[in-house]
Amino acid sequence: MSVVPTIPAALATAIPSLLAALDEEMDDDFSGPAKLLMFEADDESVTFGIKELAAGQHPLDELMGFVAPDEWAAFGTICHGWATQELGRRPSRAADRIRVRSVHVVVRDGSEIGGFRLSGAQLILQDTVVGMVPDALRRGLGLATPAPEVPVAELSAADWLDAVADDPRSPTPKPYACWDDVRWEVIAGQRIVKGLSPTIATWMDEGMFARFMTATYPRTSDHLAAVRRVVEPRVYKTLQAGLRRWGLRV
Repeated sequence: MSVVPTIPAALATAIPSLLAALDEEMDDDFSGPAKLLMFEADDESVTFGIKELAAGQHPLDELMGFVAPDEWAAFGTICHGWATQELGRRPSRAADRIRVRSVHVVVRDGSEIGGFRLSGAQLILQDTVVGMVPDALRRGLGLATPAPEVPVAELSAADWLDAVADDPRSPTPKPYACWDDVRWEVIAGQRIVKGLSPTIATWMDEGMFARFMTATYPRTSDHLAAVRRVVEPRVYKTLQAGLRRWGLRV
């Protein structure tokens, strides 16, 4: 027996039409607060609801740990922000910054529709998007998120480099085998992560957890460069060789 829920065909048609209508209504006004979108559907109709968040409130404030009611067939967001082509720079501070509206809806059967609109342009719909907000929508419907893009060795490297910066005699640790090993440490209270409770870590899956954790430590190459300034050359060479054995490019 299939465990994939049956989603009325009308919903697949209704979602793009509703997103286009909402985008047209907002037009080039990117000042509005984020919105949560809820869809219920049967063979005859689609019911659509909107929850407008407080001004400046991030959708993750509402989405982290949230479990959607069973009757919701789809769940989505509309967010406003900034976009830039400058890598490594905060979009809102970049010289080429431009306003952007992003939309994303996840259906309980695992299908998705999302897109974005740059100021002065048209709404562009696209395939699956990777990110914390889409991840939270997926988890809200009990769906899996995309696999981690970053190897867990990077977290092991961050831990090791922090330890060596405090004490150059710190031994080479055994790297984690997978991100779920780290997640279970958080769930068990063996690892404390700012902004992440054991309950939320349980609600996440491996992919979402990895993306959350990746934002909590610097890139390995940058981290190693910083540690190099405070340790002896032989210690640096030991670190570099160990990280390369873990498959990291440093």
